Amino acid sequence: MYLYLKQKPLSSDEKFTFFDEQQKPVFKSMGSFFAIPRRYKLFDAVKNQEIVDITRRFFAFTPNFTITDTTTKQSLFFVKQCVFFGKPRFEISSSSGNYRIEGDLSKYEYDIIDPFGQRIISVRTKLISWGDTYEIWADNTKIPLHVAASIVLTVNCAAHSASRII
Repeated sequence: MYLYLKQKPLSSDEKFTFFDEQQKPVFKSMGSFFAIPRRYKLFDAVKNQEIVDITRRFFAFTPNFTITDTTTKQSLFFVKQCVFFGKPRFEISSSSGNYRIEGDLSKYEYDIIDPFGQRIISVRTKLISWGDTYEIWADNTKIPLHVAASIVLTVNCAAHSASRII
């Protein structure tokens, strides 16, 4: 299934909207610009209900996030940057194993591969748009859409916050 991630241009509070193929909002996200630790919340756009909480570890030298399902209070994934300088590399882990990213994060052309070697998420830049728009394909038979959206949002935020300490 395809989702489209749109970041509102010139937004200081890091707002994102995920749309379906018919351009209807599916998920909305809002980051806490001044909160310590930094947090991002993913909401169901129809019910306006929080479904995922993404929290950055306080005072980590590299971006280190925990993705938690707020309905079950279960930690789903951990996303951590592994390299201080140069090309960012991330570890994505969960109770089912370690995931890897293949491709170019700086160009938003990458795939996320599960522990069994299967591509479960693919992210591509959508060129004809105002602001940042990314096309996301997720294998919704292997990963729920809200979890796939949360992982992409976390990787995006981690890649852009690599220079921030908190």
